[in-house]
Amino acid sequence: MAPTLRKANSGSFKPGNRGGPGRPVGARSKLNELAVALLHEDFAKHGADVIRRVRERKPEVYLASVVSLLPKQSQIEKRTPFDDLTDAELDQLEEYIAGMRAKTVAQLELVANNEEAAVQPSAGQEKDATQPIETRNSEL
Repeated sequence: MAPTLRKANSGSFKPGNRGGPGRPVGARSKLNELAVALLHEDFAKHGADVIRRVRERKPEVYLASVVSLLPKQSQIEKRTPFDDLTDAELDQLEEYIAGMRAKTVAQLELVANNEEAAVQPSAGQEKDATQPIETRNSEL
């Protein structure tokens, strides 16, 4: 025969029923305070040495311990070098960079044109590649 289930509302949670006496007020906090005090005392004596041994012998436990102490979600403030600049200063910086870019492009185009001119010999300077080097050098 299957056991019968008791009704959840058989009397202990009825309105007006306070339940049992429960734990005395402050009992849990006293135990917590005692445990924290004992841990603090032990850690003050042996903490640095224990941490060093755990780090050397069981680095995975050491790392897990460190991570467990970190907040679950840390607030990371993203900052840029431009955070402190006003809009007017940003506009001036943008104009300056655009001018420098245009100047650099113009210089690069000038260099590229000079290189092309140096690579392409003029009509009077073309040499016959089939002549021996000595012959070509003597003509210079």
